[in-house]
Amino acid sequence: MTGIAGGVMGGLSLGWNIASYLLAGGRASVKMETGLYMNGNLFAMPSPKEGINVYDNPLTAPVDHVLIVRVHSKGRQAMTIDGVMFSGRTGATYLPTQFVQGALPARLEAYASHTIVLRLPDINLQAHEVLRRMATTELRLRAAVQFGNGKTKRSKSLRFYAGEDPHIELARNPDDSDECDD
Repeated sequence: MTGIAGGVMGGLSLGWNIASYLLAGGRASVKMETGLYMNGNLFAMPSPKEGINVYDNPLTAPVDHVLIVRVHSKGRQAMTIDGVMFSGRTGATYLPTQFVQGALPARLEAYASHTIVLRLPDINLQAHEVLRRMATTELRLRAAVQFGNGKTKRSKSLRFYAGEDPHIELARNPDDSDECDD
């Protein structure tokens, strides 16, 4: 009986040590949201439930409509953020090169956070190209953050869709009609 209890306790001890070793390293969570950026101030907004219309760009300077990627460290070790990439289920990827805030690579200390801010019109342009090329009306993108230890963490997806293009109506001449005057 003592041998069985000793074996169970030894197994539990081994499991506890393995869990402690795995959970002690760098762990992170990634969240993607939309917001406004003006004069160095960042205002986060809830992402629209219906998604983001790739043709929509209602804001003009000096306010930038931005996409915010927040990386929170949940582990006890510091991590290095090597890059961020946006990918969809269709295999479409976008690797941003210009950041409004949060240049990469960046050092993420234990229990700290790092915010990466990208211009939303740049993302919309890339999403529009993918939608046009794939002849589809919607695209779900996730932010994938690559860390220095080789791990990648993904956010929840955000829907980009092709609504009505406001420039199509402007390009059509109102005098052109389908009716013939015979």
